[in-house]
Amino acid sequence: MDGLPVIEAPKLGEATSAIAVGGGRIAQLDTGSSRWIIDAKPGNIRSPVFSSDASEKKQSNLEDTVTRKDKVMPIAMKDTRPYAVAAAKQNIDQTAKSSESFEQRPKVVYVDSPARIERNINDADYILSGRRYQATPTISRSGPNRYWAAWRADNKTAGEGPGNFAVLAYSDDKNKSFKEYGYLTYSPEHPGNQIVDPMLWTDPDGRLWLFYGVLGNNQHYDGVGGSWAIVNDSPNAEDPVWSEPFRLSYHGVPRVPIKVGDRWYMAIDGWRFSAEEPPMYMDHVGPHIYELDWKKKRVKHVSRLPPNNNGQYSGFFETEFVERKDGAVAALLRWQGKNSQVLFSVSKDGMRSWTPWQDYKVIAPSSSSRVWLGRTPSGRLLLCWNNDTVRRTLTVGLSEDEGRSWKFKKIIEPDAAIQVSYPVVAFGDDSEIFVIYDSGRDSNRQIRVSKVIEQEIISGSSKPLVNVISDPARQ
Repeated sequence: MDGLPVIEAPKLGEATSAIAVGGGRIAQLDTGSSRWIIDAKPGNIRSPVFSSDASEKKQSNLEDTVTRKDKVMPIAMKDTRPYAVAAAKQNIDQTAKSSESFEQRPKVVYVDSPARIERNINDADYILSGRRYQATPTISRSGPNRYWAAWRADNKTAGEGPGNFAVLAYSDDKNKSFKEYGYLTYSPEHPGNQIVDPMLWTDPDGRLWLFYGVLGNNQHYDGVGGSWAIVNDSPNAEDPVWSEPFRLSYHGVPRVPIKVGDRWYMAIDGWRFSAEEPPMYMDHVGPHIYELDWKKKRVKHVSRLPPNNNGQYSGFFETEFVERKDGAVAALLRWQGKNSQVLFSVSKDGMRSWTPWQDYKVIAPSSSSRVWLGRTPSGRLLLCWNNDTVRRTLTVGLSEDEGRSWKFKKIIEPDAAIQVSYPVVAFGDDSEIFVIYDSGRDSNRQIRVSKVIEQEIISGSSKPLVNVISDPARQ
């Protein structure tokens, strides 16, 4: 999805005291709103660089105050003023109790039934030749020769909205072509529901997961959302079989799991869409981190990242994070800035707290769009993003200094006439990097996979090979 949230801070107890650094006041308690108001402006707050180096030791004491373990809660935003909530032990306990609500059923749930898989690829409601919209693809390698892809589509409406379904497809020729397996859909039983932003992941046991968000109430955004998953125990079989879908969370839109230490975590983003279609449960708005127990097929809430939009509506976040070599975790998300439209935040305490968001200027210009962040098998950080402000110059960058710079870059889709967006990366053999993305969601309606070689990007000899894997105009 596309766009940025307001998050209400927890109520403060009477024992909460002001924050002071170096003898000077940096914040005061607004008793009317029960919020800490930081005197410094956002642009004056120094947060650590994305990477780990000696310069981090030169930061102001503010970062230590804002992020010290068991002392401070995440930043909250209201209007254009930043707020930090300083908490004593009872406030940490209060937050823990609040986290329990993430596993409880809310009063209103618009999507309360599982989607179904339609296997008839010639059904007029789903057939490729009838597609009016294709977007937000994902990819994962499930076996030596098999890759799976999924994306959002619609045969009736040329855009996001009720009736959107997810296409499931697989390739046995290294992503040169894909065969459509079927469609995850709510129609015709629940035509007012929609599938949102599917994400594929292969777990340590070799099972293939499809995570996806749901929206209902026949609305573009229903104010609640919901995170679901479906699993394939034999994704490399001649006729793979998917499980019945199951719910992970009553809220938000799920992202792909990431390993941190010896555990798996995933972001679930609670959107704040618009004033016309507002969120129903403010505690769940914003980017959140959950721990995934993939064996038991359940998640547990860990933390909420600071909000990022200075009180504006429209926030989809599309949170990406990665463990740095120093053990800290760095997160990226989209926002609506000018030249730099990607922000970064860092956690040094196991993702319990996070530094305030800062412009990730090292990749500017960047679009307000989904990026992909991860590591290559060789250990380098890899970032794929639109290296412009209008979702066109899709670029792969490799970093050897944990994201402080992206010394090696390659444009994989330079077409200046058509928007290309929402990359997801899978890795093959011999330094192969496969990037899946959409091209002209309601014009070209294409899903493409670009192949580049890591060592060739470093040597400067890379020549991306682009395959159109789904095109209604030439199926």
